[in-house]
Amino acid sequence: MWRRVYLFLALVRLYFALSPSYIHPDEHFQGPEVIAGDIFDWRITKTWEFTSAAPIRSVFPLWAAYEEDWAIQELIASPRGRRISLLLLASSYVTWTYQTHTFSNSIETIGVAWSLVLIRRISSSKDAAWLSSAALGFTVIFSIFNRITFPAFLLLPGLTLIPHFLRHPTTLLGPALISLFTSWTWPLQLPLLSAVSGIAVLSIFQHQEARFLVPLVPLLLSSISLPKNIILQRLWIVIWVMFNVVYGALMGIFHQGGVVPVQLHMGNVTNAANAVWWKTYQPPTWLLGEPSKNGNIPQLLTTDLMGAKISVLVNTLQPLAQCDTGEQQANNYLVAPLSAIDLDVFALGTNKSLPFWLKKEWEYRNHFNMDDMDFADDGFLPTIERVVGRRGLGVWRVVRTDCPERDDRKLN
Repeated sequence: MWRRVYLFLALVRLYFALSPSYIHPDEHFQGPEVIAGDIFDWRITKTWEFTSAAPIRSVFPLWAAYEEDWAIQELIASPRGRRISLLLLASSYVTWTYQTHTFSNSIETIGVAWSLVLIRRISSSKDAAWLSSAALGFTVIFSIFNRITFPAFLLLPGLTLIPHFLRHPTTLLGPALISLFTSWTWPLQLPLLSAVSGIAVLSIFQHQEARFLVPLVPLLLSSISLPKNIILQRLWIVIWVMFNVVYGALMGIFHQGGVVPVQLHMGNVTNAANAVWWKTYQPPTWLLGEPSKNGNIPQLLTTDLMGAKISVLVNTLQPLAQCDTGEQQANNYLVAPLSAIDLDVFALGTNKSLPFWLKKEWEYRNHFNMDDMDFADDGFLPTIERVVGRRGLGVWRVVRTDCPERDDRKLN
């Protein structure tokens, strides 16, 4: 039975992996945005982590593929505990969403899990375990190149290797470090020990994001047990399922879910000259595809206004407005959430005193703009009605209002 449930949850994970939700810009700008130019010669936007004089990131880990379930299976000795841990991991919305996106945190999670497997193999081996030690060294170096926070999760688990390396000093540690310790015994299991280590070290630093804790999820889920009382156990499962379904749909489908489909759409609009994005996450330029045949200049210029004031948006769009002649011409577009009520007056197309009109040409409905919630000024229910009821991301063509009236007879 548990295998059928696990297979179903694997299909759920595949569904979310193929969904176009957009959790954080780093999943593009620290991943495919970096290497798409090297592979396909597309125009890309490299962030400061890769372009500074002393870059803090390497492109090497971006070529890796990863899986974590196998590692968790090796870490849990009990067959029943292994089944529970795998099902909990497979049913977690974090696995469905964060772990299926191209985050460096996702690669870090795999690095932590496999490092713990190798640490267990080394510490339980009576021999020198040369192969496992070499594999652990490679995994650690690889993972540090991927994320500098990686050592935090191995600080305490790494201490369990001290007795082994004391017995076999010729295997990846220097004598100066060995002389500082004698022997260590820890009652905690490796996954939980790693979680405590990661939380303790990461809590020291001020710059924190929820995704930094993604490696903790498989570690903690593999360390818990369900309530023994059958009623409490069923209640726990119901709550767990409801929690992950809600957050899975939110983060895996709707959260900034229109950015990727709209950018793919804009890449196929042959007469698009400019696209101004407003109140969305940064649009990944690599999704526009290959550059135009006119040298290396891309066909579409993307301008990201982020959360700028409406006055800044108007000043940006006004010089881009063009007459709607009905002829083939290079057009300029605005991409913005449908929930942005400030655009309503421009979308009506009736007030000629405005500097431009907005003519909607495309929309994608599975899009929530979570950053546009203003409960203090608008109230709770009106905000929810606007963000949820008017969900979606729209594409408008920017049209001048002072153009002469079209005469379709003359055009024919």
